[in-house]
Amino acid sequence: MKRFVFVLMAALIGTPSAVLPHAHLMRSTPQDGSRFSAPIEAIVLSFTEALEPLLINVTLFRDDKAVSGLSQPLLADNGRTVTISLPHLSAGLYTVSWNVVSIDGHRTEGKFKFVYWGP
Repeated sequence: MKRFVFVLMAALIGTPSAVLPHAHLMRSTPQDGSRFSAPIEAIVLSFTEALEPLLINVTLFRDDKAVSGLSQPLLADNGRTVTISLPHLSAGLYTVSWNVVSIDGHRTEGKFKFVYWGP
């Protein structure tokens, strides 16, 4: 019986997607804390799980004010990568706030900052 429990626990630990099905952010462009002088054309967010297309919310803030003119989210990579095209940005500190729902129904959210030194 002890061997069965050990094997079962090892199987669960060895399959993190079964234990943690949420869509976690793997990487972003721009990255948290990055600084740019060249224009930024898009925000790209890559997740560990596929997302529900209608339940993706990405907001860009500059000095605590929402930036208008962002495109609708475009999905790629089997629904795991979100691209948002940006309008022309002014120089400043920006915060990207996102919340998504994975196809299994779990919601995750986060935010990160970057600086644009634009012309």
